[in-house]
Order: sequence, then C-alpha cells, then structure tokens
Amino acid sequence: AFAQWLGTQINSQKTVSNYIKLFDLFWQQAQEHNAKITVSDLTQDWVQQTGLGMDSLKAYFAKLPDYLEAYGRSRR
Repeated sequence: AFAQWLGTQINSQKTVSNYIKLFDLFWQQAQEHNAKITVSDLTQDWVQQTGLGMDSLKAYFAKLPDYLEAYGRSRR
C-alpha cells in the first residue's frame, strides 16, 4: 500500500523503487539489531541494490520519514 501511495507522490518509478528498497533495508537492519540505525549501516547494501552512492542514500534517508509520516496522515 505504501508503494502505491508513494507512486502518486513521485513521478519516477525508479525513485519509488529506491525508496521501497531503502525501507526494506532499514526494516531488515531494525530486525537484526536493536539499536539506532545510521546511514552507514545501510551503505553497502544500498550501493549493491541500487547502484547509487552515499550522497543519494543520504538524500533518500533524509526524506523517507517525511513520506512515511505523510502516508500515515493520508490513511486516517
């Protein structure tokens, strides 16, 4: 449901896909480690799965919480 909603907010399917990959990576890390997750925890898998670098990861990582919050508001 989040991916479909995100597709209505972002025109690029590749960008939507990258946000979903980031969310999945974040969730996987959260399940494996009971600590605060940082960008550096996600970097290696991000680069392997998207082909994008650290700067892109930082940009996506910074915006993901806003999208999740907006999605939550839209579901109320």
